[in-house]
Amino acid sequence: MKLAASILAFGLVLSIASAQASGSDDPQLQTMQRQYQAEQGGAPPGSVLPADYEITGAPQLLFDQTASQTISGALSIYDLDGPAIWAVQSADDFIVPAGEAWELSRVIAYGFYGGLVNPATEVRVYIYENDGDLPGDELISFIDIAPADDDDGILTFDLPQTVSLTEGRYWLSVQPVMDFFGDGRWFWSQISDEVGNEFHWRNPGNGYGSGCTDWSPASDCGFGNPNLSFQLFGFIPEPELQISPVVLDFGDQLLGSSSAPASITLENTGTADAEISSVTAASAPFAVVGGSCGTAPFTLTVGSACTLDFVFTPTAIGAASQNIIVASNAPSSPDSIELVGNGIPDSFTIGGVVSGLEGSGLELTLNDDEVLSISADGGFVFVGALPDGSSYAVTVTSQPTDPMQTCSVTNGEGTVAGENVTNVMVSCATESFSIGGAVSGLQGSGLELTLNDDEVLPISSDGLFVFSTELVDLSNYSVIVLAQPGGQHCTVENGSGTLAGADVDDVMVSCANLVLGLSLDNIQFGALAPGQFDEQAVTLTNTGPADLVIEQFMLPEAPFGFDPGDCGPLPLTLIPGQFCTLTLSFEPTGQGDFDDQLLVVSNAANSPHSVGLAGSSMRPPIPVPAVGPLALLLMMLAMLMAGMAGASQGRLFGTGGESSR
Repeated sequence: MKLAASILAFGLVLSIASAQASGSDDPQLQTMQRQYQAEQGGAPPGSVLPADYEITGAPQLLFDQTASQTISGALSIYDLDGPAIWAVQSADDFIVPAGEAWELSRVIAYGFYGGLVNPATEVRVYIYENDGDLPGDELISFIDIAPADDDDGILTFDLPQTVSLTEGRYWLSVQPVMDFFGDGRWFWSQISDEVGNEFHWRNPGNGYGSGCTDWSPASDCGFGNPNLSFQLFGFIPEPELQISPVVLDFGDQLLGSSSAPASITLENTGTADAEISSVTAASAPFAVVGGSCGTAPFTLTVGSACTLDFVFTPTAIGAASQNIIVASNAPSSPDSIELVGNGIPDSFTIGGVVSGLEGSGLELTLNDDEVLSISADGGFVFVGALPDGSSYAVTVTSQPTDPMQTCSVTNGEGTVAGENVTNVMVSCATESFSIGGAVSGLQGSGLELTLNDDEVLPISSDGLFVFSTELVDLSNYSVIVLAQPGGQHCTVENGSGTLAGADVDDVMVSCANLVLGLSLDNIQFGALAPGQFDEQAVTLTNTGPADLVIEQFMLPEAPFGFDPGDCGPLPLTLIPGQFCTLTLSFEPTGQGDFDDQLLVVSNAANSPHSVGLAGSSMRPPIPVPAVGPLALLLMMLAMLMAGMAGASQGRLFGTGGESSR
């Protein structure tokens, strides 16, 4: 077997090339391979950190060379107690990319132990400069580092101090301090991928007989893989520019005057110098007036700060702003600073808000001088401006009409205090008016008037009346008779309309009696012989101002009769001027004087109305023959019987309309 493939010294394996180890028939090599695979769970470590490794103080993985890791390793130990011939050292290169700088703080070297195993308690770490693709001058060394963690040969250790590295190629060497015979050996795991230069190895005492007494390429020393497995942690220094404040607000500033200087602070809170290459020049109404930063370009070292001082001199009313751009080598570049301010006049306006306005003609006056016409709700501003510190008074000099309104002013007086007055409040309310009038001709009771079908007002006598409900100007109103008085009819004049800025007092309610006219109110039938018949027609006429309702006839008794004619059936309504005719009759059956009446019940005043009836009946003279006593007696009996048959009874006519004879 070649020395490059397997170097046996005192029965210990230095390096096992993966391809050769898998096919070796050396029992000792096979035993070590099986032991390693069992301890490592059947596979070499991968390219990621084990789960139980917690990196503190090194937030960034700078270099990772762990992919394609094999089960072969390169011996790398420093034996303090044994002969120097057993000290061996492995080193592999890494590159800091162009334009970067590293602060190296942690190293993880992936390896495994062989032979008797007492884990290393100290590790020596060397970083060499590159010299013709060989480890050159020693840049830094740490002799007695205690591993922060040792997971079966995976060594994690924090450097006692960060190592600053600029762009370029470097070499890393990890050399655990171990007793070659008492503790065992540490092998640095190899990877099959070629990354950069192949790793180098040296055994100054040539105890293994490789001939590699100084730095030599791995392939020259018998190793079958080009590189070693390790990771580097730390951080890349870079500047961090903090700007405070990012918005510089000058607030309100009088036109033509300059504000007090205000400062912006630039501070480098990063880990590298901040190179400020440019700062946008301020332009009117802003200007730079000093500060400690000076003129760009300038440098802010780590932890240092400087200021830029600005002023604001407005030349126009209103808001002004400008962005100042700071360009640097910080990751946040370009950074922006916003300058803002508001130009205000040296005199100020007076204004406010009008609410509730419905009418027209509202006029406001400022200090009894400027008159401002207002036509609608909303904001208002007087044209004339007042100097700072002057007094102001806003009054209503003309109230709105159509509808009539009353407007009042709140916050109308005060003193100008360096800003426009905007809180003058003008509140308008529409005026309300009453509805009323007069009643005349009222004789009956029960009259009721109503306003807009809402308020009901009882009226008991002639005179003035006023509804208690007031209506806002321009409202419509309507007064009607809700209930008529007994025996009368009332009408309304001027009962509806629209309010026009004043009380309504001309609603006229006129009441008149309902009148029933009788063509005859007394009928004399004269003297009729029994069995004779006579009749008279009576006309009932509505001579009043409203509908007349005939409700009932109270009929006379016999020998008087009644025929309703076209005055039935009842109730019968006669419109003004309408009439109907009924008939009254007299038909005596016996002797005597008769009188009675017809009563007409209606809604007319003075109801019921009566028609008087009178008549008489007697037999004509009868010649008396000369008769004897017996004939005279018979005659007297006949007359007595005729008188008894003439008796009769009276009747009442209500709703049937039938005649009575």
